[in-house]
Amino acid sequence: MTRVIAHRGYSAKYPEMSREAYVNAIPVSDGFECDLHLTSDLKLFCWHDDTMDRTSNMSGDVHEMTWETISKATPQPILFKEFMDIAMGAGKDVLIETKHPQKFKGLLEKRLKAELDQLNPKIDMSFMSLTLEQYGVCEIFQAERFSCLRRKFKFLNFLLML
Repeated sequence: MTRVIAHRGYSAKYPEMSREAYVNAIPVSDGFECDLHLTSDLKLFCWHDDTMDRTSNMSGDVHEMTWETISKATPQPILFKEFMDIAMGAGKDVLIETKHPQKFKGLLEKRLKAELDQLNPKIDMSFMSLTLEQYGVCEIFQAERFSCLRRKFKFLNFLLML
């Protein structure tokens, strides 16, 4: 069965990984994909690049910026919790990629697990990381509802990205 996953939200039509991109992907997708970074003040948020330069009106390394600063970008990034609220409210599955390399090592995955434990989502989730073994990503997410994908895994044969 082919599944349509909204890659960075409905990024062909709306600013990638924005609230608008995910909300507008609800009627046309089976699930959402997001990339996660940590800010310098350890806020987990959805953003693809290591810098703000390509897709916003700001520049700079996201790991060196606070959430207060990043949240003022246009288009406005969203916190992971907001992303999950949209996904869970719509009953959408999620594919989450933790972005590396970065100065936080495995802290990103630990923060992610803590937020997921609080949210207690009832949707299917998959995780991708470039450094699964190095940071113990699969060990962090040991649970029946979680699956851990290696970057080299050929998942594109069952995912169509918007």
